[in-house]
Amino acid sequence: MADYAGKVVAITGAASGIGRGLALRFGEYGAKLSLADINETKLAEVVAELKEKGVAVIADRFDVSSVEDVQRFADVTFATYGGVDYLFNNAGASAGGYTTEAYLKDFEWVFAVNTMAHVYAARAFIPRMVAQDRECHVINTLSVSAFFSFSTNQPYAASKFAALSIVESLELQMREQGTKVWFHGLCPAFVATNFGDIEQNRSPRYALDEEGIAFKETPAQKKANYISKKFVTAGIPVEKCVDTVFKGLEEGQFMIFTHPEACSYMKKWRINLMDGRFGTEDNTLVMSHFLE
Repeated sequence: MADYAGKVVAITGAASGIGRGLALRFGEYGAKLSLADINETKLAEVVAELKEKGVAVIADRFDVSSVEDVQRFADVTFATYGGVDYLFNNAGASAGGYTTEAYLKDFEWVFAVNTMAHVYAARAFIPRMVAQDRECHVINTLSVSAFFSFSTNQPYAASKFAALSIVESLELQMREQGTKVWFHGLCPAFVATNFGDIEQNRSPRYALDEEGIAFKETPAQKKANYISKKFVTAGIPVEKCVDTVFKGLEEGQFMIFTHPEACSYMKKWRINLMDGRFGTEDNTLVMSHFLE
């Protein structure tokens, strides 16, 4: 295993789920942490747990859908530790439904958190990470939804498709420029977290009005929420996901999949499209492949 003692690790979405799991594991390995989350209460709980174990940690409420907040997160991290070895752009948002009826604030919210936050972080962190002139890593949390299309989760899937393009383009840029910064995409399927209740982390600027509340009652939205909560709850443990992250990093994987047994569907989807066919043609998902 690599030596993580003394490494500086910055994590967004650190108050729960995968972000919390990464923070606890890196803390166990002796890393110094800079944590961000929009949920102050849960973030404080994670910080208290880490400090009780003697982990060096700073944390504050940052909303990754705000370019100013992401810049401040970078500024505080570099001012405190002088550098960053691992940056996890892990915060996420989820909204389902049909594009033809979806609430526009849902599109704006999930794109701000799942896509634009990665752009903000690249601009705030990467020039300084490049200037360090030492090997460091950026891990952007994507989703298997970046490789599939489902009828009922159109806002979420679209944001992840875009995030996939961003991380791959940034990795190409780093290699063309000969830097020591390496990008990775973390592609979870169902992991047992509270992601099905992510609405509680919605920024006030994307608050629902009467139109949005009505949208949440459409059949497509109800189906998306049901699937999300049911399968997320039955997903693999966070600890297993974190194990996969460390294995992927140490093996130099660009795309890190929590459920590699499901990759055959992703391959078939792409092949079908390149053959001019529908991606899901003869490519029915077996949902149990995404569960523990």
